[in-house]
Amino acid sequence: MDYYKTLGLDKSASQEQIKTAYKKLAKETHPDRNGGDDIRFKQINEAYQTLGDQKKREEYDMVKEGGYFTQGGEGFDMFKDFFSDFEFAFGPGGFQQRRTYTRKPPRNKNLNVNVNITLEEAFSGLKKEIVVRTLTGEREFVSVEIPCGVDSGQQIKFDGLGDNSNTGAPRGNLFVTINVIPHPDFERARQHLLHDVTINSFEAIIGCEQHVTTMEGKTIKYKIPPGTNSGTKIMLRGQGMPLLKQSYARGDLFIRVNVKTPHNITQEQIDTIRGWLK
Repeated sequence: MDYYKTLGLDKSASQEQIKTAYKKLAKETHPDRNGGDDIRFKQINEAYQTLGDQKKREEYDMVKEGGYFTQGGEGFDMFKDFFSDFEFAFGPGGFQQRRTYTRKPPRNKNLNVNVNITLEEAFSGLKKEIVVRTLTGEREFVSVEIPCGVDSGQQIKFDGLGDNSNTGAPRGNLFVTINVIPHPDFERARQHLLHDVTINSFEAIIGCEQHVTTMEGKTIKYKIPPGTNSGTKIMLRGQGMPLLKQSYARGDLFIRVNVKTPHNITQEQIDTIRGWLK
């Protein structure tokens, strides 16, 4: 799959263009909307997770052009293990190398996996079955518990769920790096959420009542006061994300008001407005 084509872009697209294209396509294909496409939605999210991160994008471009890169610092560990079998001393002739044949006790390696979850799953926490691949290439299903409030980039350690290739040694640990898929209706900033609402200029002048469906599925009504300017933020306290592993402690939900001038007004309405201005 070509991630650029998935988002309808070419390689020269800016990070802002990538973000804009993702938001547009995610809203159009979200499974909860009429005409949504679950498979297409997942493809769009997969593309954005790579292209939306500058470092991952550079690595993707390099591989796409036939280059290569390494992950996880495995090369460093290899050299570290290699040099652990040597002793170095400084003598009249400079550094002298003496090979020792001490052998480290066998141990299984730790494993690292990346897991994608939705914002709703990050809100409530979940038990998830994931696939890990041992160093011998075997696939194994393990069940992990992801706590509520987890955010993208956070890593969770699960003892004794890592590699088990050497059955005579203790099993390694499993490190799960979380990636929270961007939501089409909410932006996240740590424990806080931001939601955009658009009203027309008349509603901004006289004030109006709006509603929003929270992450809990509750519908909350709120008032936009008269004379509200575009860009104003209205805070709904305690309606944001829970703090990590603390479902009782919540951030806030901010409503960002965008004011749009209507274009389908009549001549009579225009004349009335002119009268107000006079």
